[in-house]
Amino acid sequence: MTKMKPLIAALLTIFLGSCGNDKPNDHPSTKDTMSLTDTNKHHAKPVSTEDDSVWLADLYQFVSTGKKVDTMLRNPIDSIYYCKIGNFLLPTDKNALLVHGSAVELFIYRNDKPVRVDSIAVLHLDYKMEFQVTYGDYNFDGRKDIYIQRTISNGWPMSRGCLITVNKSSNKLERHDECDDLANMQPDPMRKVVITDSILNCNTGTREERPQVCKVSNKWKDNKLKKIGSNCRCK
Repeated sequence: MTKMKPLIAALLTIFLGSCGNDKPNDHPSTKDTMSLTDTNKHHAKPVSTEDDSVWLADLYQFVSTGKKVDTMLRNPIDSIYYCKIGNFLLPTDKNALLVHGSAVELFIYRNDKPVRVDSIAVLHLDYKMEFQVTYGDYNFDGRKDIYIQRTISNGWPMSRGCLITVNKSSNKLERHDECDDLANMQPDPMRKVVITDSILNCNTGTREERPQVCKVSNKWKDNKLKKIGSNCRCK
């Protein structure tokens, strides 16, 4: 652990000192993204490694070299180490997103060098097998946002997680805790609403209740996603 501290410190020094100028660069599209799970191109970490700093240093190294990466790494104690690099938020911007433990870090590349623009904490990423990161324009500002799945239920799949919007001008991350209990979030750009699923337990006239899935419409108001209506009716 002690030996890794200088390495991490050196890598962080590279990031924080690499602002350069803000002139945009031409970067390849996300279709060129490759996966680190392709062992013909990348070597996996040895399974004997249980030092978290080694895995974290690897993620920072991926960001520092600026390669096209789309992967999730785990160490033997099943901690989350996720890295994505590419034009996945805006076609004109090359970004890197890191998720490790409860930390979420966003980088933007300027003159092909990564600059960390923001970081936030996301709690309750406890179910490692259900962890998944997807991207979509949830607040309809023309830039994709970040959705981190925490859990997904059996039977009728109900995905719940953390929605993080990315400010288009400042690149700042904002966690929307009001969305934590919303299931199967799907943005509808035509109506500017976010559709979610809800399960309604309907009385069948017997001792058993019949579950029924219904759609709920949610709309942004004062930078919060709020329910505006649903088709939840027992039939």
